[in-house]
Amino acid sequence: MDLKEAENLVSRNQSEYMLFGIYNFTGTLKGFSVSNFAGIQTSPRYDKNFLQNRFALSYKF
Repeated sequence: MDLKEAENLVSRNQSEYMLFGIYNFTGTLKGFSVSNFAGIQTSPRYDKNFLQNRFALSYKF
């Protein structure tokens, strides 16, 4: 996808990398799970990269 804010601007040449993981506990911790989503967006048009990280702890009743 060629992302541009307008036709006359240079392309962002943006790259995105994402990782998602989940772990379900067993034994005495059965029902608990942890998950993590991490992502990074890079573009030569911007001085800094965009990073995000989302961590979740869940319990099934």
